[in-house]
Amino acid sequence: MEPPAVPALVARPYPVDRYVTSIPNGATVAVEGMGLVATDVVMALTLGRGGTFTESGDRLRYVRSGDEPSLRLFSRSGFPYTAKAVATVDESDEYEAVVCTRQAVAAVQGVKERAAPGARSTSAPRFFP
Repeated sequence: MEPPAVPALVARPYPVDRYVTSIPNGATVAVEGMGLVATDVVMALTLGRGGTFTESGDRLRYVRSGDEPSLRLFSRSGFPYTAKAVATVDESDEYEAVVCTRQAVAAVQGVKERAAPGARSTSAPRFFP
C-alpha cells in the first residue's frame, strides 16, 4: 500500500515543466484560478503528458494518454474566470461577438431576445449559482 500523497503548494507556476514530471499519474491536482495561468498549467498537465485532440465532427475531442493527474480547477470567488477586454475602451466600436452572442445567451437562458442593442445583460444570476 502506497503512503498518502503529501499536499504541496506551487506558488509560482512558471516554468511549468519543473513540476509536470514530478506529479504522479492519477494524483489529484487543485489549480487555483481559471485564467490564462491555469490554462498553461492544465495544458502542461494534459497535452504535456501525451494527451491529444482529435477531430469529432466540427469539434475537437480530448483523448487522455492515461498519464495525466486528476485536475480540479477552482476560484476563490466561486465564479469562473471573467474575460477582460483587450483595452478598457473599445475605441473602434466595431466589436461583434462570435461565440457569446445575444442569441446564444438567450438560448442558454431559454428566453427570447428582448434587450435593445447595447443594453447591459442582467443574466448573471441565471448563469451562476
